Amino acid sequence: MNLTHSNRSILSSLMVNLACEQHIHVLHLQHGLINFKQEIHL
Repeated sequence: MNLTHSNRSILSSLMVNLACEQHIHVLHLQHGLINFKQEIHL
């Protein structure tokens, strides 16, 4: 049983999940800013 390998895979999966969540959050922020700018111009 290799603990370092399992820990590494758990860490990598956590990092991927964090990256995906941050990417989705950034996309939501950009979308909100675009809508906000359009409302100001209207």
